[in-house]
Amino acid sequence: ILKQLQESRLREVGKNLCVYNGFDLEVFRPIETDIKQKLGLNGYKLMIGPASKWLSIENNEALEYFIKNMPHRCVLLLFGYSGPKIKISENVHLYGYMSSPNEMAKLYSAADVMVNCSCEDTLSSINIEAQACGTPVVTYDSTGNKETIDSLSGYAVETGDYKELFNSAIKILDSDKSSLSRKCRNYVKLNFDKEVNYQKYLDLYNSLLD
Repeated sequence: ILKQLQESRLREVGKNLCVYNGFDLEVFRPIETDIKQKLGLNGYKLMIGPASKWLSIENNEALEYFIKNMPHRCVLLLFGYSGPKIKISENVHLYGYMSSPNEMAKLYSAADVMVNCSCEDTLSSINIEAQACGTPVVTYDSTGNKETIDSLSGYAVETGDYKELFNSAIKILDSDKSSLSRKCRNYVKLNFDKEVNYQKYLDLYNSLLD
């Protein structure tokens, strides 16, 4: 964002400052969850992703590729689905909307990796929330998506390269989640903690008053 601002006509206005959205890290945190058990997925690796993006026409090939190449005992769970009851494949499950942030935190915590195939976004809240819950994220590198992760906590791959999206997700599944979880959580604390970022707004307003 700052780079684009500095390349625009606003670069001469004065000091450029970027303050990210703040997230409640008391709500979005790693927590115990029995979601895998309730879904009959104990012993499975769990990828999650937003249904609205995965079921869009532009991502048909990506979904087909994941279905064909998914490892044994691994499921892609697409959350936020509100359409008619359908079955896509044995290794793709549909999950409805969640009624509260706490329920979202449980789903994020249960997942081994979140794969977000959104091709454009402002600043993906679900990427940040998942990482706050200790779950690594793989996403495309376009628009605001690439600003939600660093090279230690996940992967941002070239937009549209669904094969690399898949390969990066598998790398995470083959890694030690506990080590990655700490990196994810630390990254979010550093950049998106609401207490820190709201204070930045206050500091900015106070500096203007001074």
